[in-house]
Amino acid sequence: MNDLELERLLDELRALPHETEWVEFKQDRYDPQEIGEYISALSN
Repeated sequence: MNDLELERLLDELRALPHETEWVEFKQDRYDPQEIGEYISALSN
């Protein structure tokens, strides 16, 4: 996937009106430790 395709995909996802089964919107999550723990929990 090149940069242009990735940008288009992100624009498409941001345009969704609400969360779906596979898209979960997050905001104000800037703590790298917390993000890592969240991703680790999801993978387990």
